[in-house]
Amino acid sequence: AGVAAAGMTSARADAAYRLEGDLDVQDLGQKDGWYWFRGSLEIILRDNHNDKLLVDERWPLKVSGATKPQAEVRLRDQVQQRLNLELKTALLGVKEQQN
Repeated sequence: AGVAAAGMTSARADAAYRLEGDLDVQDLGQKDGWYWFRGSLEIILRDNHNDKLLVDERWPLKVSGATKPQAEVRLRDQVQQRLNLELKTALLGVKEQQN
């Protein structure tokens, strides 16, 4: 949903740009009655014609929950929130850099 909100469509063979994502999460286990996850979400945008790196954004993630499934849901929600709120801004930065 965040990718669509940023104005991008699904991949085509002749696409000018390639958007890649990497979610790196560590399960920190239970501490003081809470289940914890920590990690980062990285978004990379490349020019498909010359493989030039245009955007490389990384956002930290840290969530907890009273149960492990609750912490997993919160992690998923945090990833979605980051994409919905910050992906478009990161991609718009490419236009500003190229002008």
